[in-house]
Amino acid sequence: MSKPRFGRVLNDNDSRPPIAIQQQQLSPELLQYLQDCTPFQAAVDKLAAFGFEKHIDHPNCPDHIYYEAYFHGLWAQRGKSFVSIHPRFGYDFPKPPAPDRLVAFVEALRRENEVFLTELSAKLPSDSFLKKCMDAGNVFADFSVQIHFGQEISAEHVAWHCDAFNSALHLALSIHGTRALHLKTSSTNQVKAPLEEEVVWQQAGNTYLSCPFAFPHAVQYTGCDWDNRIIAVQCRLLITEADFQNRYEKWTGDLVVLNEVMGTCQLRMPSLEMVKVLEAEIRAPKKSWLSRFFKK
Repeated sequence: MSKPRFGRVLNDNDSRPPIAIQQQQLSPELLQYLQDCTPFQAAVDKLAAFGFEKHIDHPNCPDHIYYEAYFHGLWAQRGKSFVSIHPRFGYDFPKPPAPDRLVAFVEALRRENEVFLTELSAKLPSDSFLKKCMDAGNVFADFSVQIHFGQEISAEHVAWHCDAFNSALHLALSIHGTRALHLKTSSTNQVKAPLEEEVVWQQAGNTYLSCPFAFPHAVQYTGCDWDNRIIAVQCRLLITEADFQNRYEKWTGDLVVLNEVMGTCQLRMPSLEMVKVLEAEIRAPKKSWLSRFFKK
């Protein structure tokens, strides 16, 4: 997906910002490891116990079933709740930590891509909100886990929207099933240039990195039963309600930098071995500060 793309006109500029999209693939072994994560294996009548909420985004398709749960993936706060924004309703709440396996995955991802993230942070303006999030370790740290099954959401029924700015740097993971990303971008940065629609099908193991707050998009879902359900994880910037209310508006410049860096650096998926090491670190018993006074 290397052709030039430009998104919607933002408040800080009178031309369309450049849009970068990278697609990657999880290894089959890593995909299976993530698929075995406990919430992904839960029965439908147990989803509420993991924090899943039932939502309706497609009222014209009443037999389509959609559940979503929200977690954080901050390495420094692993095992603890972290107050941050509800990505659907916009208020702060104590967001629970993601399952250990997901926290380990996203931390491994950040470590595997230290060069990419460091270069991006260094090139962003000093007052950039995206830079602030990156330097705080909040990149890819807000998880929305989505489960869809039942009636098909066909191309004519997709729900077009633009995300909030917590999706200025956004990684989408397809864990199970088949869905399609529809997006509308322009081939030039001119305001009056027409938008062109693309469709990018996503199978289990597919990922994409982009900034879907800057372009209209929608998702198509194949019809399926529970056993063939569609599971996706959206990894966004972890922000608070105060961050959202402050309304940082210099996004066009940030997106120019993001497009430049993504044009030269490819995001790399971590290895299964790296994820396992970090998951073991999370689960290792924590030593009491008193332990240093006692020797075995």
